[in-house]
This record gives sequence, C-alpha cells and structure tokens, in this order.
Amino acid sequence: MQTNTDIITDKNNKDVANYGEMGFPAESFEICLSKTPSKHYSIHWHDVLHVQYAQKGSMIKINTVKNSYTLKDYDTLFLNIGVLHSVDPIEGKESNFVATNFDRRIISSFAGSYIEQEWVMPFIRTDSFSEIMLRYNIPEHRKIIHHFINAHKAYIKKEYGYALIFTAEMMQAWRLLHYQKLMSSRKTSFKESIDLITVKQMLTFISENYSQDIRLIDITNAANISRSEGGKIFKNVTGQTPFIYLQRYRIDKSIELLLNTNDTMGSIAYETGFCNQSYFIQCFKKVIGYTPREYRNSITIK
Repeated sequence: MQTNTDIITDKNNKDVANYGEMGFPAESFEICLSKTPSKHYSIHWHDVLHVQYAQKGSMIKINTVKNSYTLKDYDTLFLNIGVLHSVDPIEGKESNFVATNFDRRIISSFAGSYIEQEWVMPFIRTDSFSEIMLRYNIPEHRKIIHHFINAHKAYIKKEYGYALIFTAEMMQAWRLLHYQKLMSSRKTSFKESIDLITVKQMLTFISENYSQDIRLIDITNAANISRSEGGKIFKNVTGQTPFIYLQRYRIDKSIELLLNTNDTMGSIAYETGFCNQSYFIQCFKKVIGYTPREYRNSITIK
C-alpha cells in the first residue's frame, strides 16, 4: 500500500506529477490516506483523466466545486481533465483507495482517429462529462467499476501484455460511461448537439489538413461558422483553443514519424505542418518535455 503520496502542485493548483512513461502515459496506485503526513489531499487538479475508488471496507470523501461525494466499498468517481477536487478521510474509518490517472491518448487509438474525434475529444473538459459518480450497488455502474478495477490490477501485476489489458479495460469503461450518461440523462440540449457537430467538423478538417499552413479562419470555415464563434465553441467543447489542439495534433503525428521512420527532424517538421525545424523542436519540448531527438533515442534505447 502506497502511503507517501502527497500531491505537489504549481501556483494554479495543478498536480505537476508526470504519470506513466512517454510511450504509456498512465499510472495506477493504492493509497492509504490515513497514513499520509497531511491526512488529506488539498484542492488540486490533473491534466489527465482521473479515476478514484474506495477499497473494500474503506471510506473517503471527495469534494469538487460542484459536489461532495462519499465513497465506500468500490464506489468510484470519474473526474475529467481540469476538475478541481480534494480528498479527505472519514473519521474513524479506514481510508484506502485506488487512484488511476491516464492520458486521453490511452483511449484515443491514435491521433486523428475516428475514436478520438467522435468519442474522446468532444467530451474532454465538457461540463456534462466533468464528474461522474458510480455506485457499486447499482448493477449498471458496477459493470463500469469492474473495468476500472481490472485495469488497476493489470497495472499493478505488470504481467505479460499488461498495457494491452489496461488499455482495453479503460476503453470499455469509457464506452460504458458514454452509454450510462446517455441512458441516465437524455438531457443534451439541441444547442449542445449542434456544437458537437460543429466541433467534429473542425476536428475532421484538422486531421485532413494538419500538414498544411492552416489558420483559425480555415478551421472555422470548415464548419461554416465565424472565426470568433468557432473558436469559442471549440474551446467550450474541448477545453482548448483550435490552435493548441492543432499544435498538439501535429506533435502526436510527429511522434509517429519519430518512432516509425528514420526521417530527419527537418523533414518531420515539414511533414507535420511546422514552419521550421527550430519551432518544431521548441513546441515539442514544451509539450513532451524532451526534444524530438531525445524522445526518439529514449524509445530506441528501450
């Protein structure tokens, strides 16, 4: 049981930890909250998707801006990227829980995939998908929770193919979360539906033209909407601007080339739409934390 897991945050309360490895950005661990020095996790947020469930016989309290949740006996809380929350023990109770953090790429298949554009990006940072409480005593919820539990077990045991098992379990959990939200609410407004369609059109345009010199107006024109309105809708739905998404998309594509070809840095920069090699290296290091060459070498060495 992991006990020395105090959260380290920056001035904006963002958890600064890097979860997992470059090639597999996910991590799952067990925490005995009552044994940590601070006996609670003060308010913070993650830039990855986050799941917590209480161990059998344990209880914890998770507070978000919107709600306060008490988890016991495998009750589970899913938190989207950027959701502020704190975790506290329940007095007189064991406070053992599992925390799983995973980058959206784990469930996206690959950059620009149908899965990413249809089932992942439109729901990242969205208000309706920001926090989802799952109760173990509800059969429909229990199915989802078991996928999270299986993913954690696979990660901890590290048996042959554990990354495949973890990914498969998380993708199944993500699918069932979508279905659960659909069945439980049916509250998506007409405007929200139109916004999703609009963003999907812009995502498709980016995936088909990322290697070209494209501007915001080009992206929003693909959805037949003004630049200002398109930028606003895109950020409301995805949590990031079209420019930031495009830059990250290009970096994801550059990673594929770094790992699967012997192309030079200059060639990769050109193929993925960066204006020059220096700017490509600068952007890559800002997002990934390594230069493209360092990233390629680290994977090759492994």
